[in-house]
Amino acid sequence: MLELRSGCLFVTRPEDRWLLLWPEGYTAREAQGAIEILDGEDDLVAREGDQIRLGGGERRPIEIGGTAEAERYASELTGADIPERCGDLYRLVAP
Repeated sequence: MLELRSGCLFVTRPEDRWLLLWPEGYTAREAQGAIEILDGEDDLVAREGDQIRLGGGERRPIEIGGTAEAERYASELTGADIPERCGDLYRLVAP
């Protein structure tokens, strides 16, 4: 399930949630009170509250040297600061 929580866009399952790291060119917008994700061609690919399937892979802090290293990794990968409130489990989304 795609879920906006504390200003962070996650994909969730009952036991886990991952901050989504979208490919370059993907953007988010608010429409009709929900967050929508558009690909590089402005096609709608996901909407908050939707059940979605994603390609790509996950990264857990233990795999890349702990929480601080995971935050640095995600920030370098996206070119954006990752707020601490967004957690440290990441899902790299494939186009």
